Amino acid sequence: MGTSKPFGGAGNRTPLVPSWLTSAGGGTVGGAAPPDGVGGMEGDANQVIDQRPSVELRPAGFEFTQARTNFSRFVRSGGSDRRALGRAMHAYVGRATGGSRNAATRMGSSISTAGSFYDVLSDIRTQGLDQVLRSVSREELTGRSAVEILAALSDLICGPGGSIDEGIARDAFFETVIEFAELGIADLNALTVDQIDELLARFMCNSVEMRLIADIGTKLISLPSSESQVGSIRDQLRDFIREAVAVKLQAEIKSLGRYASDSVRPAILSIYESAWSILESWEVSE
Repeated sequence: MGTSKPFGGAGNRTPLVPSWLTSAGGGTVGGAAPPDGVGGMEGDANQVIDQRPSVELRPAGFEFTQARTNFSRFVRSGGSDRRALGRAMHAYVGRATGGSRNAATRMGSSISTAGSFYDVLSDIRTQGLDQVLRSVSREELTGRSAVEILAALSDLICGPGGSIDEGIARDAFFETVIEFAELGIADLNALTVDQIDELLARFMCNSVEMRLIADIGTKLISLPSSESQVGSIRDQLRDFIREAVAVKLQAEIKSLGRYASDSVRPAILSIYESAWSILESWEVSE
């Protein structure tokens, strides 16, 4: 799903924070604008830029070499060398992007998508699915499965895609929708607060994983000898990220309910910053 062909990774001279993200005119964060009529979704996504602290950018052309070298070692090990993966994380966050704040700011479209996803799920829980579908003129989805409904709403939640950043957010969203089965969610009208928190945490972990693969994971495409080995390495990477950050993410996500709708996206930016900070300092004992 997502982009039509594998992305070869960011070049060593790729700007670390896209120019549109910090443009003088305010710019956009990426992803779709929140659909009208869905209670928590009318907030301006650009607030995530306006309210974030100022970011000290790394010099243009700062290289990803050390992070990529260690990630390649992880791939060559078939996913077993978690020390190499930990070193890759440390080098990526601390050196290549210039710290967790910069790494979080690079998640522009994922921040917007996470906010819209959270808003939609929260509105379904409080207003009911039928009301939410009417508010976005998608009544024809009534009676379909949870997976079908959310997949059909992807353009409202994620936007149409196009850029690498938007593609990461969109792929992470679909990956999360697929994981609905693991949580046993059959009826969106029966969503609980805990399930919403879990789904958002999974989306954020998936988007972090895909950001890493886009930036330093080119060898994941070229080195493994089979598709099954690629899958195994991806599983190891996903497990590493969730083991490192999932508990922390969930603890902070549970606090989102106390924010006004226009403050949710800045709070999500802060959660991404926490996630990258944890990954930067993660120590693998094995």
